[in-house]
Amino acid sequence: MVTITGPSAARGIRQLPGVYLSRAQIYADRDPAALGARLVTLVDAVVNAPAAPTYLITACRVGDRHGLYMRDVFTRSLYRTKLRRRGLALASDPIVRQVGPIEFESKEWGRFEPSFAITSDFVNDKPEALADTPPGLLAFTLATYHLGPMEPDDLSLLALAAGKLTAVGAIDAGAIATAIGL
Repeated sequence: MVTITGPSAARGIRQLPGVYLSRAQIYADRDPAALGARLVTLVDAVVNAPAAPTYLITACRVGDRHGLYMRDVFTRSLYRTKLRRRGLALASDPIVRQVGPIEFESKEWGRFEPSFAITSDFVNDKPEALADTPPGLLAFTLATYHLGPMEPDDLSLLALAAGKLTAVGAIDAGAIATAIGL
């Protein structure tokens, strides 16, 4: 279910209008036209997901190295903001399609081969500690961001990609910034 909401002030916290996929907020913006465009992009990705393995993951870049940002899906998250301030480039569209064993595509950046992935930290309780995400857990994480039905070929491609990416997670964005060379 894809929905668009108006501004709210629940519990005294002002919230911008947003676009949601199920209960996960994907976009927020003051401009209704911008939200409408984002809504069309998201619906298009969901409807066309069976044509190619499609993920609710954001393409990212450090210099000439590409990566996959899969820690969260909200384009205005605090974590993303902290990494942007340190120099991480994030595509404005949080959707990528897998077009080869280790090749992905975003509307904004075209085809790219990611060398790293930024994930959540599932194991540490120290903010600065890095968690290397093993390929099996990375494949599972990629699968959770998959849109539409997953075909056996999609799973094979996903497993190949997970085996070739270096994936790290940390509670502290600064630790991730250091790990990926920002």
